[in-house]
Amino acid sequence: MFADIKFREGRGVGATFEAMFRATVNAMQDSELPVRVDACMAVRMFVDAIEEIEPIKPVVPQILHSVLKVRFVYP
Repeated sequence: MFADIKFREGRGVGATFEAMFRATVNAMQDSELPVRVDACMAVRMFVDAIEEIEPIKPVVPQILHSVLKVRFVYP
């Protein structure tokens, strides 16, 4: 949970934010279902925090696939 962290670079940008975002996206592929579910829910917080879509555009298909997989494989 990073909601209360004040990033030096600003909200939704910077190396720390990107590293945390990538770790969360990677967790969406974890072998354990609870980890995948939590990661899918956490991605929303990251998306809400960013002001520019360009940095996350490359992983949007992976995010959508993971969210839909969790939703429809484990209803």
